[in-house]
Amino acid sequence: MGALKHFRRTVAQFNHQVTFKTPMKNLPPLVEAIMSALDPIQAGHVIIDEVVFEPRGINALLAKNSITPMKMDNTRYMHDWSLEGAGEREIEVLLSTVFADGIDFAFAPTPKRFMIYSDHDEYTTFFSATKSNLSPIIKTFSLLGFHREDYQRRF
Repeated sequence: MGALKHFRRTVAQFNHQVTFKTPMKNLPPLVEAIMSALDPIQAGHVIIDEVVFEPRGINALLAKNSITPMKMDNTRYMHDWSLEGAGEREIEVLLSTVFADGIDFAFAPTPKRFMIYSDHDEYTTFFSATKSNLSPIIKTFSLLGFHREDYQRRF
């Protein structure tokens, strides 16, 4: 089974979600808030759903790690690709990069307190099995002035 299919099946079982407008002009506080909610983090898994714009940041990250970047064409570019990171710094770089590139992606951290889906329409949804795992996210994002959306993401 593909990584995206597995992600969708997992979040379909989660009863709680909250969506925020992704602050594209102010991404560092977004990533810092996510990282603080994950403390301590062991690893993270980004699954690319769709790439709409040329992913310059991801291509640079791939090249830096001796992986040949793909060229955009009319195919489902990088669909269902998985990128993994270990530890806080790698996850921070990975999240910063996929957000900045405007990629539709899913994110599953380890440990798995919540999961994320973000899209190029600039909405980021957090999914969790419990309200208590979302409470720190809601509180932190609200304090930072991020706009909460009245939106339920369906897969």
